[in-house]
Amino acid sequence: MPELPFEYIRQSLYFFRSHFMMIMRIQLPFLLLEGFFAMMISGTPSEEGAAMNQAASALLNLTLMPIYGAATIYYLNSVVYNQPLTAGQAIVKGLSRWSSLLLVYLFVGFFIISGLSFFIIPGLFILARLAFADYICVIEGKGVFESIAESWRRTGDYFWILLNGLVILFVCINGPNFAIQMSLASDEGSAFLPVATSIIFSLISVLITVYGFRIYCVHREANQPTPPPPAEIPEDRDQDQ
Repeated sequence: MPELPFEYIRQSLYFFRSHFMMIMRIQLPFLLLEGFFAMMISGTPSEEGAAMNQAASALLNLTLMPIYGAATIYYLNSVVYNQPLTAGQAIVKGLSRWSSLLLVYLFVGFFIISGLSFFIIPGLFILARLAFADYICVIEGKGVFESIAESWRRTGDYFWILLNGLVILFVCINGPNFAIQMSLASDEGSAFLPVATSIIFSLISVLITVYGFRIYCVHREANQPTPPPPAEIPEDRDQDQ
């Protein structure tokens, strides 16, 4: 497999654009709820109150993210098999994997952040090696630690293509997002623009999920068990006689 990810990024971008409306139907209700809550708690005068509100907002985001994250993965997988789910069907299926995917998010996030604290490089290594954990948990229905262990095992041959693609997309999406959020933070006006911008970039960030899923599909296709050869038809000895 080539180490340069540009062809897979192009394929992921095409898929993302083709299915953006359905992705938005799945995720936008949850993102709007998160954004509405963020606007409601903005402007708290005391530092202690602001810290508590930020913690409450983070807790809400962490509660909702596994639902629409799993729903998005279920939808992506259904499209591959030409049996696309509706937004409602994808969300219902996503609810069934809420607890498992939540724990996957927590453990993978902990491992990546711990790795990043050691001069960044270990964190990037862990990021690439655990990139399949979400898809294995949701699509294959495996448990938390089994999903993480399987991702580590399966991504060995796809390390560079995952690392390069994920880093490129992360920088291209979150770089502008960070710059815009910093410029809006200096303006003490309404919280609407920061929240709206955050929602827009959250939808765009699904491209990262699509890219990881594309490489997961490459691995899955390469490791499909070959069908057994057809059984030999026994000779009709009565006709030979």
